Amino acid sequence: MTTLSLRWFTHVNLGTGQISYSRRGDVDFNDGMACLTTYVNGQPKFAPVPTVSGYTADGYMTTARILGPADYEFWHAPRAAIVLFNGPDGEPVITLGIARKSSDASHGPSMWDLLIGSTKAPVMALECPGEPWVALRQEVAIGRHAAALPALAAVERALAWAWLDFFDARDRPRSNVHRL
Repeated sequence: MTTLSLRWFTHVNLGTGQISYSRRGDVDFNDGMACLTTYVNGQPKFAPVPTVSGYTADGYMTTARILGPADYEFWHAPRAAIVLFNGPDGEPVITLGIARKSSDASHGPSMWDLLIGSTKAPVMALECPGEPWVALRQEVAIGRHAAALPALAAVERALAWAWLDFFDARDRPRSNVHRL
């Protein structure tokens, strides 16, 4: 069985309903690694948003959680994540949902329902796309944080690619042949 690397994902802005496609080549490797490091550091608590592609969002913080079954085991690659971005004042600014392709396609719709069902801001995109997808949910306070949006968009894109690539790589079959 041959496993191909992910080359694109569907990007949905839930506030505007805009749908686009992000290609793998759109993100620098080092930016992705900075975001993946922040993702790991932001698991138990909020961590500072990293500088990506020269953009900085001083004072902005992020944290993330995975979506999985109640019997989730750490060594299994998660199929969906939710990432929260807060402003320097602690106000939620953006929530990001990420869904990987899965054999039973159950995690994407669950994450979608969570994003749509728990918002206080209006949403325009109501239909869940096929996996893989990344959905950006603008929070009520987004208007007060307009200056940081280019930096947060760069982080969002780099983090999504790094997260999808990392866990897709964990799922790829490995050879038992070791080369010296």
